[in-house]
Amino acid sequence: MEVFKKLVVFISLLLPTFISCENEGDFTMPFKMYSSTLSQSNTDSPVETIQLNEMDLSITWTRVSQGVFKGSFSRAVEMGNTTVLLKNQEINKICTGGLKDSVTIEFKISDIPNTANFTDNFSNLVLEIKEYKK
Repeated sequence: MEVFKKLVVFISLLLPTFISCENEGDFTMPFKMYSSTLSQSNTDSPVETIQLNEMDLSITWTRVSQGVFKGSFSRAVEMGNTTVLLKNQEINKICTGGLKDSVTIEFKISDIPNTANFTDNFSNLVLEIKEYKK
């Protein structure tokens, strides 16, 4: 029971770091989030399914070359306050990339073990963008 009490105290001290309460009873995260999945085939541009868009952001996707893709944002994001997660769901492929500038995201898909071999055709690539409050 003593361990449980210490855990509750620890969580109550840590929680305000992650969640802010601007109005009584109104809990908000310290960031706005954009979450989607991307799929692509042949020489087509990626197709996006948006899961969550709290950032008032739209992205126009293009295929730059084999295995190289670019997204153009409808507005600039704060580079120092923004994080990007790109996660490929497929076995034997790897995804690398991130923000190129405040209005562009770029990523590459490679085969494993030959990561210099960029490749098309992927499905359910996860994209999460978080823009933290200043």
